[in-house]
Amino acid sequence: MLKLLRVAFAVLLAVAFVATPALAQEVYRIGMSAAITGRAAAGYAPTYEAYRAYFKRVNDAGGINGRKVEIEYEDDRGEAQRAAAAGKKLAEASILIVNASISATYKPLMTEAETSKVPLLFGGGVCPREAFPPANPLIFCSTSFGSNWDIRFALGFIKQQAGGTKVKIGFAAQDIPLSRIELEGAEKLAKEMGFGTIPVVVVPGAAPDFGPFAQKFKDAGAEVFNPAFDVTPAELIAGKTIPFAVIGLVDLLLITLVAVAWFGVPFQGSARVPQHRAAKRLHRGERVRARDDRHQEQAADDQSRRGREERVGAGGR
Repeated sequence: MLKLLRVAFAVLLAVAFVATPALAQEVYRIGMSAAITGRAAAGYAPTYEAYRAYFKRVNDAGGINGRKVEIEYEDDRGEAQRAAAAGKKLAEASILIVNASISATYKPLMTEAETSKVPLLFGGGVCPREAFPPANPLIFCSTSFGSNWDIRFALGFIKQQAGGTKVKIGFAAQDIPLSRIELEGAEKLAKEMGFGTIPVVVVPGAAPDFGPFAQKFKDAGAEVFNPAFDVTPAELIAGKTIPFAVIGLVDLLLITLVAVAWFGVPFQGSARVPQHRAAKRLHRGERVRARDDRHQEQAADDQSRRGREERVGAGGR
């Protein structure tokens, strides 16, 4: 993440040096369209927070060329329409727009960057095709992963499992830029690897029925490829949940170890004692304390009574 932010800083610095007189400002203003809320927020809201923290540090150190950096944030919720509106708003006063959202927001922001001639930095998601050579001069990307790479493993695996049998593959992409880029690259790579291919079928995100799209593959002669092993539903669920549970346990142990050994956080109780046994011990301890309190109260009452009796006896004499 720190490397990503340093690249963002370098892009902003370069833009600052070539900013037009119309954009000359007492401060450098950049805009950011991010999925701060919504379904994609879990993956992109931390990037938004990281930018805020990083540029606070930059400003505390004196800014860039002696000028502060102001960031205006727009929450696009991972939605194309919101991203388009955010791009238009941010382009009015920004020397750079940063995108930290899902690929559905890429196209509207790139369109606005081209229209307004404001550089666009993809600083929180997969780099789009326009960021690779020959790159669009207004498009930058600071992430360490790009499109057209994930599919290489899948095609290599299929070829290995096919064992020399020629397989005809169909590709279905979501109607979002990144998915289309990935599957178009997959189709090209599949041809180079000797597969028979069916042109990419783009499926709209709101499609209620995938049957017609599957029929296209069937009509085009796509083959159903069964790997050399069968995976049952139970095995599939186990393969998904067991690693999650193991990783979660390791994370818990690591966090506990660091908290106790490094930060000196006290550890109370025992992980070996079941919760119901621990609760019983707690209740038993409370009963013992209550009994001791009653004994102390009784002893105090007895002492007070003896004191009164002694004073009464002394008065009679």
